[in-house]
Amino acid sequence: MSRARLRYAIAIDEQLFKDGSGDPVIHAFGDRGGRTQPFVVRRGWSGPQGAYVEEFRIVRAADRLTMYRSDPRIVQLAGEFYTNDVEDRVDGVALAIGEYELVFTIDDEAVPGVPVFVEPGPGAVGGSPVAVHPLIEEATKKSDLVWLSYAGLDGQSTRPAWFVWHKGAAYLVFDGSEQQMPGLAEADSAVVTVRSKDKGGLLVAWRAAVEPVPPGSPAWNEVTPLLVGKRLNNRDGDAAAERWARECKVARLVPTGELVEDPEHFDSSNRAEPPAPTTATTETRVPITLHGKSRRPADKTPARPFRG
Repeated sequence: MSRARLRYAIAIDEQLFKDGSGDPVIHAFGDRGGRTQPFVVRRGWSGPQGAYVEEFRIVRAADRLTMYRSDPRIVQLAGEFYTNDVEDRVDGVALAIGEYELVFTIDDEAVPGVPVFVEPGPGAVGGSPVAVHPLIEEATKKSDLVWLSYAGLDGQSTRPAWFVWHKGAAYLVFDGSEQQMPGLAEADSAVVTVRSKDKGGLLVAWRAAVEPVPPGSPAWNEVTPLLVGKRLNNRDGDAAAERWARECKVARLVPTGELVEDPEHFDSSNRAEPPAPTTATTETRVPITLHGKSRRPADKTPARPFRG
């Protein structure tokens, strides 16, 4: 038997831990799982003074498959009568919704595990509701454009997007014949940056859970008329929703409660970058007018020399 003893252990969502919860719950961004939100693995060891090699695994309860394994680490114990607390922060692990077990080994000897559950995070379908921060609500609903950053976005750190703010979430139509958002359909979260309409300065950046809105769903039928009304230079009027159902995607960006940047915590680095490449063009010929009058070909007559 190992000389070191596990006094306690828990894997818990980072925000839950900060809020004082003791539930062994890890939050995922989607309702079927996916990339997890940050969580902490806390445990306490006691045993004879010395160094021990420790690692932990997250094991799926249904079939005992290891879904995540930590790197080995050295744990220094102070003695039999002391409990040495150890904590790791983990982020972005691919886990489906369900029941798991947190299992430890120390000096290559297994220690009985403790249960942990993966659930949809706040704001996600099936997750707990989120009270949207007033700064997010006010800044976003007054904006016409936001900037999105998410995993899978190649070539640029952000992409601008037009959207509609509706019932505490941002909805946007993209890809196909609309604004191009490569990788957004596969992303489970995104950072939404909101800038001032007047001065262009950053107001707030918030973390969103990204959820697809399937054509024909109640959410689709509710939000697409709003998107049609917001779409500038809409070439097919109310029929745009039919085109979107055939060619495009609609996503719902729900605040998770995480403020990435706010007036008290801004990233002051220079984030200027070139515009995203696009094939967008005007679909009809621009009229040849200037100040309301038709333009005439330039006069080819050479200018006469000035004679004083």
